[in-house]
Amino acid sequence: MTHHAAPSQPANVPPNPHFFAWLRHHALLFAGQIVGLISAIASFVYYVRAAIKETELGNLNQNLLVLSDGAHLLFIFLFICVLIYVLDDNHRGRYHARKVRERVFNEQLKPEEEEALLNEGQAQVAQFKRFFLSFWVALFFLYLAFLGKHLQPLAGDKPITAIAGLITTSAFPFLTFALNNISVWYIFLCFTVVYLPAQDQQSTHKRNRLIRFSLFALSILVLSFPLVLFSQSSAITSTQDPTLLNCYTYFDAISGIINAIVVAMLIARLDSKLIGLRSWLILVLYTYSAVQPLFAVFEQKALVFQQMQTFVLIAVFLCKVYFFLIIYYALQTGRMLNYLFCFPILNRLSDSIFENQFEIKVVREPEDSFGFNITNDDKPAYTSAKSFASREECLKHIEQLREIAMRSQSYFPQDKFGTHWVEIVANSEVLCRSIDLKSAREVRELIEDSVEKLSYCKFVQWMARGV
Repeated sequence: MTHHAAPSQPANVPPNPHFFAWLRHHALLFAGQIVGLISAIASFVYYVRAAIKETELGNLNQNLLVLSDGAHLLFIFLFICVLIYVLDDNHRGRYHARKVRERVFNEQLKPEEEEALLNEGQAQVAQFKRFFLSFWVALFFLYLAFLGKHLQPLAGDKPITAIAGLITTSAFPFLTFALNNISVWYIFLCFTVVYLPAQDQQSTHKRNRLIRFSLFALSILVLSFPLVLFSQSSAITSTQDPTLLNCYTYFDAISGIINAIVVAMLIARLDSKLIGLRSWLILVLYTYSAVQPLFAVFEQKALVFQQMQTFVLIAVFLCKVYFFLIIYYALQTGRMLNYLFCFPILNRLSDSIFENQFEIKVVREPEDSFGFNITNDDKPAYTSAKSFASREECLKHIEQLREIAMRSQSYFPQDKFGTHWVEIVANSEVLCRSIDLKSAREVRELIEDSVEKLSYCKFVQWMARGV
């Protein structure tokens, strides 16, 4: 494993700086932001100057499309180079992540356990970077396809067979459709990393199922494009046939909607206090998501739709610059590592509170003594090891149980004559015993479930006699 020494920070930059404070010390990326803004202003000036004559506007629009494609390719290539350069630089934020976990969640870990979790968090950051890099590589080829399409000389229908004409005219629409969906699939893979940080076997299995399902859905979506077109080939009479353009539009609309949903899913995960992005940065990211459905106008030939295409490409160019900068900022300031290191405990605490089926019920026994039962999903799980003379004494016993229940060292598996059970022990005193279990596997599952949820379970002062 390659280790990188932490680079020295300028004296006026805090360890976890705000976005613009961080951006000022990354001059190349800041220059990209300025160039993006200048290109938007320049395109607006060009439109105003050429707005008198429609023919001039059409020619200018075509030039702007090519210019936009070239700008995309240049900056995407820059983004790819930057990501390759920092692909193994994933150690940033380790100290901050430790402190957040200690102060916010009040959880003290053993040094070796904490180190293992931090290393796992770094591995998740590295995986996120690989998926993010793959997204930009797919986008690079997408804009190569756009550039080829916009440079293609305009030509009318040629005297060739209908099938050959369909294949020729559908090459660029299919290529852009496929590459667009492949790029958004990599964004979905980025989402799976922040949605299910794979720090345990269950999360790993869930993430792998999501990836397999998404790959299957991607294959079906991409392959449906040529299948639908060739099923309609008998009804298509020319390359400008409305049926052909409608097919392109429907598929582009579907692709744009999927883009918007997937990008919004990732942004929703980035809008976490553990990452700490400002609200206006999240707004910029949602703007990038919002313009995705306009991808539906890309194959329309009318001048107004071509102008909309130019506007969309320029708008997403600006959004892409910010999209890269904001996520790169979260990665390289340690905010993403902080999220991936601390989120599993937050998720576990949330499940322990809102999906907790354990209940502790005080029971009044014969001869005016008291005890308690613990149920899981209304089924018996534990019972008190002894009776108590008063309810107050029983409640103190329960309080002690709730304090130690989150420590796995408090659980002692027992077995005799093929029967298994679990005892919860504090200071050599057995506080309660589980019901009889059939196997050591059931014992492990009960202990794991109890460690996560028993300390946060519902308490019911239920009175019954002779239970």
